[in-house]
Amino acid sequence: PAGAAGLDALNFARAELAQASGAFADASARYQRSFETRRAQLGPDHPDTLRAQFGMAIALNFMGRTSDARVLYTEVGERTRRVFGPRSEALAVVFAGMATADRRLGHYAEAESGYREALSIHEEIGGEAGSAKAADQWANLSRTRQDLGDLAAAEELNQRAMAIRMRLFGADSPWVALSWQNLADYR
Repeated sequence: PAGAAGLDALNFARAELAQASGAFADASARYQRSFETRRAQLGPDHPDTLRAQFGMAIALNFMGRTSDARVLYTEVGERTRRVFGPRSEALAVVFAGMATADRRLGHYAEAESGYREALSIHEEIGGEAGSAKAADQWANLSRTRQDLGDLAAAEELNQRAMAIRMRLFGADSPWVALSWQNLADYR
């Protein structure tokens, strides 16, 4: 029904707002409700259903329920691959989310693999948006190497991220400033 779709759209928007403001428990509950509604009305593989489940995974990860988030990322990843294909932007975003959960769980090899897969897709897609997201993955790889105590590799990976960000956003960008801060942390 049209009314139910409108209520779900409002609930989903409120979930996004809650997540953006750091109210992760509220966001998780709203994403869960939206996921259940969309799964029943649209099916489990509909892109809107996947977005709701992905949002729930992000919220759980921020709440410290990383193992639960990892399970959701895996489910979303399998269905996203089926729906969008193996080299889609949507799948790259899921890979990055999975990798972040793996990193938080201390599964560094899996994290590195996920970030590299996301990076590969972003670089393949290319363009400015692809480049910006590739820079994010270089930065994520840098933090993973830092976690492992490999500061030389972390610095090299961070410099790659910074070079892309400088080209895209300019030397005065907050993203470049963050890269400079990360470099200082590695020394």
